[in-house]
Amino acid sequence: LMAQEATLSKQVATMTQEMEGMQRKSSLQVKQLEQEVAIAQTESQAEADKRVRQESIHNQKLELVDRDLEETKRTLLLQVRDLENQLANTKAEALAQADNYTAQEAFYAQQVISMSKELKSVKSASENGTHQSNALGNG
Repeated sequence: LMAQEATLSKQVATMTQEMEGMQRKSSLQVKQLEQEVAIAQTESQAEADKRVRQESIHNQKLELVDRDLEETKRTLLLQVRDLENQLANTKAEALAQADNYTAQEAFYAQQVISMSKELKSVKSASENGTHQSNALGNG
């Protein structure tokens, strides 16, 4: 019985040592897994932070492009207004010039008509004077 008890005690001690070894091994595995999880969480957080920064930079660039487009649009609208004003002024000047030319043309036409009448009148008087002098000379 004593021998059996000693054998059983040895077996219990061996089993206890094996269990303690397995517990230590399991504990180490748990710690290692916890470290891997912590590393993975840190890496994924870093990746998430990086994506947030990239998205922020991208959004800032989009805002700058939008502002540039709005500024360009305002500039172009101002240029169009300026060109429209210039065109309106040029049209007004052209119309005034055309009116001026029309008035001058009418004035010169009136002078030509007046001079033509005067010329006809002088010719007519001249011809009448020639006929009269012929008539006087023949008489």
